[in-house]
Amino acid sequence: CANKERAQIMHKYYKLASEPLAIRNISISYDKQTLQIARKNKILNEIRILYQGDVSFERGLKSIINLHAYLPEKYKIVILGGGPNLEDIKKIIQDLNIYNKIECLGRRPLKELPEIMAKCDIGIVSYSYKGLNNIYCSPNKVYEYAQAGLPIICTDQPSLKKIIDSYKIGIYVSENDFKNPAVLCNKIIELYNNKINFYENLQNFTRNNTAEKELAKLVKVFS
Repeated sequence: CANKERAQIMHKYYKLASEPLAIRNISISYDKQTLQIARKNKILNEIRILYQGDVSFERGLKSIINLHAYLPEKYKIVILGGGPNLEDIKKIIQDLNIYNKIECLGRRPLKELPEIMAKCDIGIVSYSYKGLNNIYCSPNKVYEYAQAGLPIICTDQPSLKKIIDSYKIGIYVSENDFKNPAVLCNKIIELYNNKINFYENLQNFTRNNTAEKELAKLVKVFS
């Protein structure tokens, strides 16, 4: 299963003889040269806040879209991915004429993701609080953001809180705070203003959490 928290629940719920092996969703390491080139080509005087993942209102996208009315002018929201509410979001952007505040990229090929992320400044990870699958989430985007050097702002599911508390690679907010665009805006600005404090932690996090280490666990079991 995808993390330790899920393993513990499965062990108890299914009355298993032993706890399942946790193999986390860690992405293969990105090419450092690609990331460096992308950072050099980043748009100046623009702070890009990236949401990458399932484009669904259940993931808190309404709160993220509502930020457009609160964030300072130089901040821009970037939505990357596909999902059930992609067209709804595009229509909201069109109806409100907020193309200067929100960029909706839709689905992009996997090879383009490192460059897109490296041109951003902060990564958002948000999940619903409905159902154990969401509460004990194990998103690979945490590791992808970290590799691209993006400090993270996330909702406070137990597995996400554990990562933030252990490695100090960003901040988490409560469910109510995430739904409040004024509060969420202030948290994002605070995170950006202190982003330099997270860079060393992000590097340490990526060194200690690699796809190769997860693969070794699986190889050991089969061996």
